[in-house]
Amino acid sequence: MSKTAGIVIIGNEVLSGKTQDTNSYFFCTELRQLGVEVKKISTIQDEIELIGAVKSQTFPNALIMFLPAAVSGQPTTTSPSKALPMVLA
Repeated sequence: MSKTAGIVIIGNEVLSGKTQDTNSYFFCTELRQLGVEVKKISTIQDEIELIGAVKSQTFPNALIMFLPAAVSGQPTTTSPSKALPMVLA
């Protein structure tokens, strides 16, 4: 696989153990079917400054990010298949 990706799971509820992360599995499965190898998965707090820092430091060349529902302003019960893509280029 020549295409690679990194996944950042954003959510205090995941870090506190209140919610199980199913997004990583979903995105890894979907990306693999598209021929994309996931190189890294990180879970961070739901803080806009931290999200921006992780993007610029860890994924400076990323062209697309998928924003989970909580960051996009939707209820947190939205499934990962409904994550909103944000084109960064």
